[in-house]
Amino acid sequence: MKTITQTRYIVAPKETIWMVLLEDEFNRSWLAEFAPGTYFDTDWIVGHPLRLWDGSGGGRVGTIEEKRPYDRIEWVYEGLITTEGSDDLTGVEAMQCKGGSEVFALASVEDGTLLTVSSDVSDASYETMKIRWEAALDRIIELSLAV
Repeated sequence: MKTITQTRYIVAPKETIWMVLLEDEFNRSWLAEFAPGTYFDTDWIVGHPLRLWDGSGGGRVGTIEEKRPYDRIEWVYEGLITTEGSDDLTGVEAMQCKGGSEVFALASVEDGTLLTVSSDVSDASYETMKIRWEAALDRIIELSLAV
């Protein structure tokens, strides 16, 4: 597993970016950069499940590990969601993503916010996911400036 870490400066307050990251009406737009129809199914409460549906009827399942509003949110993946909608926590592919995390950290700076994203991905998908994260971050910036 490799970690993609990218930081972007956004001329918007942390509260606006937080909303774009977590609210369904916005995050479906930037998640579509990974695959059309991708969305989160979670209540964003620490210790509660997070399901990341990938638009094909499958996805990843995890748990919200940390949430400090307007500063940081992290979740850790436990496995996959099969196209039948059941959780796979022990299969070969599920074990490859198990323990991987995603972190969004926001820091106030003069006239804006630094958004840092860290995402654990498989070695094989690193280059593809790096490009998709770049596109997703560009979309997050667009949405944050339009709100």
